[in-house]
Amino acid sequence: MQPMLASASYDATIRFWDLNRGSALGQMNHKDSQVNAMEFSADGMLLALGCWHNLKLVDMQKQAVVDSTEGNRKLRVERNVTSLFFIPESTKLVSGGEDQTIRLWNSRGSQLQCEKILELPNAVNSVCMGSNSNVVFATDGRGCAYQWDVRTNYLAPFPVRNLHFGEHILSIAASGNLVAGATNHGRILIWDAIYGNAEVKTEGHNDAWDGPVKRPQKCEIQAHRNYATRVRFTPNGERLASTSADGSVCLWDPHSLENLDPVTRFVDDSPNPVGWVWDCAFTSSHQSKYMYSASADGLLRCWEVESARVKMYFRGHNKPITAMTFRDTR
Repeated sequence: MQPMLASASYDATIRFWDLNRGSALGQMNHKDSQVNAMEFSADGMLLALGCWHNLKLVDMQKQAVVDSTEGNRKLRVERNVTSLFFIPESTKLVSGGEDQTIRLWNSRGSQLQCEKILELPNAVNSVCMGSNSNVVFATDGRGCAYQWDVRTNYLAPFPVRNLHFGEHILSIAASGNLVAGATNHGRILIWDAIYGNAEVKTEGHNDAWDGPVKRPQKCEIQAHRNYATRVRFTPNGERLASTSADGSVCLWDPHSLENLDPVTRFVDDSPNPVGWVWDCAFTSSHQSKYMYSASADGLLRCWEVESARVKMYFRGHNKPITAMTFRDTR
């Protein structure tokens, strides 16, 4: 399977990119709503889209939607699907949304089946998978963070300290024994994940489970002047990237975040304003030699990580990008 890069934009298109030329290999029209989140399946055959009132599956060979929750009363999703991910080496995916739910889906046969629904007190901002593929981390619009064991249905909140008034975590990521969050005040938070017995459970389940429940918050730093929109660990977990409304991507050492200074700061020296940077992704080959980013100027960029210089621009969208996803070779 070749590496794959896709993006969605306010221009009502989804584009699939040639990584060698920076041009679009194909595109889909998507006029019914903006795409908030997107991700390729483990085998690269499907692309999941999180939208308004809708979760969709795109067949990558056909470049067409093959299933959707819209119009299905049993599967219908209320409000925006804000975040999603596929569980590696699986047909299952997890979504979170403004309807205050986290949902576990199965996409077997390119058909969506909802297997579990977990209700939270507030709208879900972000979901990600822990190092244990049975554990889901989530954040909500009131500044709370949670873990959910999808096997036993146990839910355990973990403490978030020193949040400012009106501050909440927009994005969460996990790698090994670290969990990171990015806030709307431009801060990054880091927790240790220590495995033990759960202290909080959802209704109807009494079984014990092994999951990261004691999670001391190691530190928090002011990483950006403005919104920090996303955090992503590099594939080897040695670096943490943060994207921001200030137009930059910063690369941090998550094990010594107290140093306050990023390892690398990626800023395009183009005279045209970049606007908000919404997301980034790293190649897993060549020790994360390259990074892709998506921003409000409608461009995707391929950065050479060592030099922090733009290697290639991906042009085609004529309005801000709302979501991107990258899948490297396995």
